[in-house]
Amino acid sequence: MIRSSDGNVYLNSFVRLGSGIAANLLRAFSWGYGFDGMAKDEIVKFANILLADHKEIISEPANAINLGGILALFVEAGWLEAAQLLMRLESAVR
Repeated sequence: MIRSSDGNVYLNSFVRLGSGIAANLLRAFSWGYGFDGMAKDEIVKFANILLADHKEIISEPANAINLGGILALFVEAGWLEAAQLLMRLESAVR
């Protein structure tokens, strides 16, 4: 498992669940999930952990695409933090 510094637990199985997570978030966005500040905060924490400590997960193209898609939805909702992470992700996969 991936554990954040504040004790929240994130699944290390992003590789296995990435497509499902992305699909569920796509559905949730139609219900306004992208405008939920707490949801954005959790995705930002998750993405920061992946980019800082688990680059091997992001090195898989499918995982990078899924994370990029999730972040892009938050960017469309107007969250600056998601835009910054999307740029970091683009740099990380190059």
